[in-house]
Amino acid sequence: QTGPSKVKKPLLTLRGTEDKENGYEMTLKKMIPHAQLAYVPGDHNSASGTMQFANAVINFIKLESCQQGIISLHNVSCLLQNGK
Repeated sequence: QTGPSKVKKPLLTLRGTEDKENGYEMTLKKMIPHAQLAYVPGDHNSASGTMQFANAVINFIKLESCQQGIISLHNVSCLLQNGK
């Protein structure tokens, strides 16, 4: 069986508060176990450039690294440098 409910890895969904989407982020959150959802200022193109976006990603990585013990500071640094 395939589909979003099979996702076992931690997942962070970010949505810009100015996006004109129709609520798919809530559907994803409900379908994927352990999914987290955060809203940040901006739209689809500008949200990733905000401090709130960066903080949401960093906090998610910190939380997951503490819970799972699998993410090193080196990995976090690489993710941030590569814009992911």
